[in-house]
Order: sequence, then structure tokens, then C-alpha cells
Amino acid sequence: MKWFSSVFSIWLVAACSGGSGSGSGADATTTPPVDAARQGDAAPGAPDAAPAGPCGGVVCEDFESTAVGSVPGAPWTVSTPSCSGTGKLAIDSAQAHGGTHSLAVRGGSTYCDHVFLASAAPATLGNTLHVRFYVRFEDAFTDSHTTFLALADQTDGKDLRMGGQKGIFMWNREAGDATLPVLSPTGIALSVVPTPDAWHCVQIAIDAAGRSLHTSIDGVARSGLVIDTTPTPDVDQQWLSQPWMPRLQNIRFGWEAYGGPAMNLWFDDIAIGSAPIDCE
Repeated sequence: MKWFSSVFSIWLVAACSGGSGSGSGADATTTPPVDAARQGDAAPGAPDAAPAGPCGGVVCEDFESTAVGSVPGAPWTVSTPSCSGTGKLAIDSAQAHGGTHSLAVRGGSTYCDHVFLASAAPATLGNTLHVRFYVRFEDAFTDSHTTFLALADQTDGKDLRMGGQKGIFMWNREAGDATLPVLSPTGIALSVVPTPDAWHCVQIAIDAAGRSLHTSIDGVARSGLVIDTTPTPDVDQQWLSQPWMPRLQNIRFGWEAYGGPAMNLWFDDIAIGSAPIDCE
């Protein structure tokens, strides 16, 4: 597997905060014990939501102000839930969506080799969360379950996770292990396969009070990545078989695998707010 042009000298051993590792499907692994710091990224005393920035959100991060090889500082935190291993992250100049910098992540192939960059912004935004970011994967997704985006849900003390399985973009609800879409042939066809070594714009809209989630990839709404109030076979019927009204406390960008594969990936132009944020 190719690796970044800049040399990482920082091996991250961070305090536990948020998340756990259960998988969906045949490759699922046993979830490690949930640590008491799961909600730690939304610690008491977190600031109120800031005014909208130039991207239209309360968080507008292009990583241009952080030196190559360094780790972004406050208000960002590094998160390695429950345990830490070989996963590492730092600012890189080998790839960038806009400008010259991006966040490079090297995630390992086992749960403890995970690493995330976390923001507590969702805890300040009330019931409505909109997120826009760009992500680039060095390799194709496999059949195995992986996570590149996680949000701590205070309602059940578990994570809402976006990642890959069966080669497609998918969501996983750690509590109950439901997937979105259902990983049937019909459900899989309603999502999309990411292209390796290409930037993808991901837009997420979560309405906690309305109990809905909508996902667009590269500006196109994906019908297999939607939760609404009407259970749809092969899409959200499995998910809605249990009550769902999330209270999101943080958002974490990185990589977590439950039996492989490892992945090199990059994030750029992250925007978090309470109103829709367009792809650039």
C-alpha cells in the first residue's frame, strides 16, 4: 500500500473518547468494553455554537493553518476510543482538495489501530446537524465493515457510524447493529461505490426531532442512505425496527476497521453547521 509523501514521526496515544467497535455482517467482531469517556469529546464547559463562518457553518476547517506533519489543535481533539495502536494522523501536503493541506489518516486493520480527529460541535447545534466534507480513499472498499465517520449518540451511549461494507458507502447503528441500507442486493444497489484516489463530497443532514437522516455523495442524494418516518424495505426498515431519536455529542473523522482492511485516507474542507452546506 502506498503511503504519504510526508513522514509521520508522531505516533498518537490519546485519551479515550467516544465510540466502540462492533461490526455488521459476517466480518463483525466483538465490541470492546465501552469506556466511561465515550462522551468525553463533548466535555462540560464546551463553548456555545459560534457564528457561521465563511463556509456557512460553525466549523470551517481547511487545515491550511496547521503545519505539515503536525496534528490540528483546539478545538479539535485526537480520539482513540477504548484502546490505541498503530493508527495515526497528521496534516499532509501530498493530497488536498482545496489549498495545499489536508488531514491524512493511516488507519490499521484491527479495532485498536483506529484513530479519529474529533469535534464537539454537534453538541452545540441542537436537533439539526448538517455536515459537508471531502474524503479520498487510497484503496477500494472491501466486503469488510469499516468506519471513517462516527458520531457519539448520548441517547444510547453508542455510535452512529458512516463507513463501508460490501464495497459501498453505508451507515451502521452500533446499538442493534442495523445497517443503512440493508446489505441485500437491492439495498447495495441503492448506495454508491467510492472511487479510489478521487475526492468525494459527502453531505449529511440529521434532524433528531424529525428522526431523519439524508446523505448525498458528490451532490447526488442517495436513496439507500436515507432514514425517514416510513420504513422502506432494503433501506431503513431494519433501522426503524428500534426507536431512534439521536442526541449527538461529537463528530469524529478517521478510520476504524473490524478485521480489516487498513486504509490511507484524506479529509479536507470540513464544514459543520445547522443549515445545508453545499459542495464547493
